Amino acid sequence: MLDLATVTSFLGWCAVINIAVLICAAFLVMVFNSQIKVIHSRLMATHTTGLNMLYFNFLANYKVLILMFNLVPYFALRMLA
Repeated sequence: MLDLATVTSFLGWCAVINIAVLICAAFLVMVFNSQIKVIHSRLMATHTTGLNMLYFNFLANYKVLILMFNLVPYFALRMLA
């Protein structure tokens, strides 16, 4: 059975890992934007014009999911302890 400290620690490390992935993804999209657009347009058979909006939506949704499923429960459990 899991205790409160274990779940809190797990959520904290999940948040750290997810934030690191978010930062890496944002960095890669900013630095290698043209190369990534070429690869994704070939993979999905789309035009490169709308890919910036898709990248922005992906990063924004990922950030909201990190907040909802990692950071909010982590801080709620920290307040309980």
